[in-house]
Amino acid sequence: MPARRVGIRDVAAAAGVSAATVSRALNGYPDVAAATRERIGAAARELGYRPAAAARTVRTGRSGLVGVCLHPCGEPAELQPFGRMVAAATTRELTAAGAGVLAFEDVDALRGAIDARQLDALVLVCLGDDAVARAGLDRWPAPVAGVDVELGARPGWTIRADSHGGLRRAVARLAALGHRRIAYIGGSPITVPGRERLAAFRAGLRAAGLRPRAELERAGTFRAPSGHAAALELLSLRRPPTAIVAASDEMALGAIAAARDLGRDVPGDVSVVGFDDSPLAALAPVGLTSVRQDPERIGALAARAALRGGERSGRATVPVDLVERDSIGPTYTPPLT
Repeated sequence: MPARRVGIRDVAAAAGVSAATVSRALNGYPDVAAATRERIGAAARELGYRPAAAARTVRTGRSGLVGVCLHPCGEPAELQPFGRMVAAATTRELTAAGAGVLAFEDVDALRGAIDARQLDALVLVCLGDDAVARAGLDRWPAPVAGVDVELGARPGWTIRADSHGGLRRAVARLAALGHRRIAYIGGSPITVPGRERLAAFRAGLRAAGLRPRAELERAGTFRAPSGHAAALELLSLRRPPTAIVAASDEMALGAIAAARDLGRDVPGDVSVVGFDDSPLAALAPVGLTSVRQDPERIGALAARAALRGGERSGRATVPVDLVERDSIGPTYTPPLT
């Protein structure tokens, strides 16, 4: 005999409220107190409650489902630690608000769900520039929130970290330590962070009174092997940089490994700065100085934007911090002879 489906009355009994209150909370009505909404969400998760999406769609024209898509540049989500943390925070916020969540790691699968009208809203996390077109979102009328995603002319909310403020602070700190030849290893140029962080780095140099130099810039993929390869090239120049800024922590750690392969000390011979302040930064053999993003706040903002419904467009820029550890230090100055 099949197990009985958990219903709205079960959730109400577990949360100590009426079935009507559960219904209003799960359908996003604003007159339910935040503490009550959270208690109902916790009870629903514990009981494994799932709304009858098909029946709800027929009755209200809404499925109660929000899609969350993370598939950065064709790479599996498990290879994208920051994007994965943002997607997890988004899911938690959506669930607490009573929404059902459908996760996608394939843009083509997402397009199928959109064509079938299965979703009320959508959050895109760290996708390449072609995601909106590939998913068929250009004319989709429902709310869309994009974290580090190019929405183009399509209305929607964009949520991004303050790359310019963070990298300006990082470059200023290196300049204060005496560095003048500061190199950069960038991320994929078909992504918003890839382009924005390169522009932010160059602006940071100019603000510090330094000139961007093409010979000190290399393109990467946000992944450690590309950081390693780029740093090998940079540190083998006739006049190598005394500091390297990378567009991700993974690439920065690859750069540190390359320095060690060449017998260079970090930070004695070369300082290294990353971006994200992922869990890897504090656990690295040399504690990595990094621009810290807040995945919890970014994910929560994305979820709220997707649920906002009537406000279809806007932009949120999330502040960042520079977390200083052992990977940066004063530039080496040869003794006078």
